[in-house]
Amino acid sequence: MPALAGLLIVVGYRTFNVDRVRQVWQTGSTQATVMGTTFVLTLIVPSQYAVLVGVGLSVILYVVGASNRVRVVRLTVPEPGKYPTESEPPSTVLAGETVVLAVHGSLFYASAPVFEQQLPDIEPHAAGGAVVLVLRGHDDLGSTFLQVLGRYRDRLRVAGVHLLLAGVESRALTQLRDTGMLQRLGPDNVFPGTPTLGDPLRRAAARAEQLRDSTG
Repeated sequence: MPALAGLLIVVGYRTFNVDRVRQVWQTGSTQATVMGTTFVLTLIVPSQYAVLVGVGLSVILYVVGASNRVRVVRLTVPEPGKYPTESEPPSTVLAGETVVLAVHGSLFYASAPVFEQQLPDIEPHAAGGAVVLVLRGHDDLGSTFLQVLGRYRDRLRVAGVHLLLAGVESRALTQLRDTGMLQRLGPDNVFPGTPTLGDPLRRAAARAEQLRDSTG
């Protein structure tokens, strides 16, 4: 037993990488918390339980952090030959105004309420307005996000504002179709993603202008 204990000590010492520990510690508070908690637990409880707690803590901290990092920005559609610019979304959607929004971050269930809080309000009589939501890169929307999307669409519709989606990935498009959200939005108001960057957004902006003209 003393020989086996000594062997384990040698193996543990040789696998201890000081540079790697320093790198993890300096990466951020989440990584440092998980590493420190797991290390302390290995001295108190059996190793398998310590690793299990470390993995669970890592998942919890990731979910909490990711849900707080979702950010909605306004995109200004440029003239031909220029690049789009990002800015803070407006507080309200005005009559006849087209607001283009893009989402940075994950859209899984925990971040859906944070996303909803950042959406602009609607004036009671904003007929002819439109909100274009760019979803490029988001291939899994989730049921909670779809519920948020449905509520926002209903609020816009009451005020005479249209909701359009641009750059919808194929999996997300399937989710919209299977849940009936595609029919609620209107198939003509949903523009799937294409290999050409900006093409779905341009078509959505043209559709918003068409809807504004028909309302007027």
